[in-house]
Amino acid sequence: FNSYIIHPSVDFIQEFKAQTGVYSAEFGKGASQINVTTKAGTNEYHGALFEFLRNSAVDAAEWNAVGSKNPFRRNNYGFTLNGPVAIPKLYNGHNRLFFTSNFEQLRDRLTTQANASVATDAMRAGDFSSVSNKIYDPLSRVYNSAGVPTSATPFPDNKIPASRFNAIALKFFDYYPKASVAGSSIVRNYYTNTLSTTDSDQFNQRVDFIESSKSNWFGRYSWGDDTAAPGSVFDANKTVSVAKVKQAVLSNTRILSPAVVNEARFAWGQFHNDLVSTYANKRNIQSELGVEGLFALTPLGYGVPAIGLTQGLTSFGGPTPFITRDDTFQWMDNISVLKGNHFIKIGGEVRRDRYGQL
Repeated sequence: FNSYIIHPSVDFIQEFKAQTGVYSAEFGKGASQINVTTKAGTNEYHGALFEFLRNSAVDAAEWNAVGSKNPFRRNNYGFTLNGPVAIPKLYNGHNRLFFTSNFEQLRDRLTTQANASVATDAMRAGDFSSVSNKIYDPLSRVYNSAGVPTSATPFPDNKIPASRFNAIALKFFDYYPKASVAGSSIVRNYYTNTLSTTDSDQFNQRVDFIESSKSNWFGRYSWGDDTAAPGSVFDANKTVSVAKVKQAVLSNTRILSPAVVNEARFAWGQFHNDLVSTYANKRNIQSELGVEGLFALTPLGYGVPAIGLTQGLTSFGGPTPFITRDDTFQWMDNISVLKGNHFIKIGGEVRRDRYGQL
């Protein structure tokens, strides 16, 4: 997806650099990218505790809102702590082991007003007398010798008798709301308040170890869990996107001689992402509807099938589930050589990508 796995807190970042155009081969491929260096621990303890707050108390109402101002809550908070691991006399009386810990959490709740165009109560009862197009009785079709229908009888007054309603079709009404505005017009005759939720959690742990004056080690483990459920005008349309990510790296920088330095590194990144209906893993809608040939491949695929409507009516249902299981393993080594007035850097990388998608 050409996107990041981990987005560390600002206080966990030591520095960053944007790479564009033609840049060093060690950074791989891409039109542009941003390389980030995380903070290492020091001989003194340092920390930061933060919270960013936004809510509707200090916001104006939406310009097109009907009624009172919709509620909004957004809290983004966390901490960063770094310093030495106090194990005395490790290295000439100095600390050799350091840590940096970072945790961040986001909770966002936004309510907005949405509208749709739905079938009127009369239409739901089979009364289409307000529609100019004639509705013909399919059972009255007359066919020619080639099997092509040539004529049919319209329903009187464009009213379909209840006895002709399809039992399976009626089940879909459970997921298609009634109009909230009275009348025969279908134009924006349904209004509702929709809640959008965004939850994000992440944790980063870095450890640095000075093996000797010629060898330094560092390792980092990062974990993230993001869940987004955008507001939707119909419950049947509601989706949830869940991303669970992990990343780990172990690196050693070793001075082989006054003019030669080697860096070896192993890294692993995992990206698990589900874009599914809010019914996923909860309720097998496909089985309940009983439509021939309609089924869910996995409980993650539970949901209302997408129903496309025309003539100005808002469609409902969906989405098509999109499930990703991605793992990347990376081994790399760089060696830097200073030879007179020349500096040479040579390296190699082996990477295994496991990309699974349903």
